Amino acid sequence: MVHSAGIGGVIPLKSVDIDEAKKMFDINYFSGLVLAKSFADKRICQSPASLVFISSISSISGNAGISNYSASKGAVNALVKSLAVELAKNHIRVNAVLPGFIITDIVNASPDVYNDAFFETIAQEYPLGTGLPEDVAHLIAFLLSPLSRWITGQNIVIDGGRTLL
Repeated sequence: MVHSAGIGGVIPLKSVDIDEAKKMFDINYFSGLVLAKSFADKRICQSPASLVFISSISSISGNAGISNYSASKGAVNALVKSLAVELAKNHIRVNAVLPGFIITDIVNASPDVYNDAFFETIAQEYPLGTGLPEDVAHLIAFLLSPLSRWITGQNIVIDGGRTLL
């Protein structure tokens, strides 16, 4: 199973609304927790199995205006560690993928936000350039496959080298 739900947004601390912050945690963290609980039910899950959460490099690096988003994804990273230990007895592997900036349809449909100046900055921040959805999908496919049978509890960064700088 892959938990790929998430919402984000740049919200400076002075503008944080607690109800909106809770909504972000509901989607980014609690929805994955509830799905994991159902997935781990022996009536539903056939082991060996694999559960992959989509987190973000924002969970391990600081950026202004995204403290709540970063915290919600950081909670996912911690959840992965604990669930990996708890579910190992059921032969369920649990990992997270932490992507950097990925060029998606949303990015392509928002030229006012993702303009030439934005991409110039990004090009300087990513040694291997920006990522594509298939870059992340290949890692997820590996983590879901038997080829990764001995990998659990990991938060795997996939960011074209961004977090190295």
